[in-house]
Amino acid sequence: VIDKSGDDLYSCREPSFFAQQGVFISADYAGNDVYHLADFSFSAILGSMWHLDTEGDDIYKGGVFAQAAAIAGLACLQDLMGNDSYHAGSLAQAFASAKASALLADYSGADSYYLGGRYFHAPLMPNDYRTMGQGMGFGIRPYLAGGLGLLYDADGSDKYIGGVYAQGVGYWYATGILMDEAGNDVYNAVYYPQGSGIHLASGILYDREGNDCYYSRNGPGQGAGHDYGFGMLIDGSGDDAYSIH
Repeated sequence: VIDKSGDDLYSCREPSFFAQQGVFISADYAGNDVYHLADFSFSAILGSMWHLDTEGDDIYKGGVFAQAAAIAGLACLQDLMGNDSYHAGSLAQAFASAKASALLADYSGADSYYLGGRYFHAPLMPNDYRTMGQGMGFGIRPYLAGGLGLLYDADGSDKYIGGVYAQGVGYWYATGILMDEAGNDVYNAVYYPQGSGIHLASGILYDREGNDCYYSRNGPGQGAGHDYGFGMLIDGSGDDAYSIH
């Protein structure tokens, strides 16, 4: 799928921008675009999905297993310019399960990343959403190790809003990474966030510069290793604020 110009609306209630046992490639080269999609969008199962948007203030809306999500495959979503908005339910925004890699890369603009509104994390946190994304590697315990999920944002003052498992976190022999190069950024989550390795996994959050704010209502988080895990939070420079239980 190639679109060369215009402010476009992509809307579908079924899986779309989706690779299943195959390859899907798409590109949009201009315009302020809206991707109003459902579950299993911008994702891959036993295949490879590649999407490129080169300019415009774009809106990405998806459900579960969306916005660079993969299992036994590869999912890559790149946006080069614009103040973009990403909104999904869970297992999204650079989520990689077994035998998979997932990349969500945004190179400029004041962007917002939101996960939630779908599944509650009962019984541990019955009133909070299980989000599992924004750079997450997830293994299928106890059977399969997880993959590598990477969310990369090069520039702009960005907002990352998540719930339980978000923002550079790995679970069960997996690796999740969130890298933000510049801008005054806000990170908000609930449990197991912001550079946490949970149950024999690795999680990393790296923010190179800017006056940033990190908040999590509960720990472990903000560079925590739990149950033989490895966690790291690195902030390169700036006047930053941290809050965690």
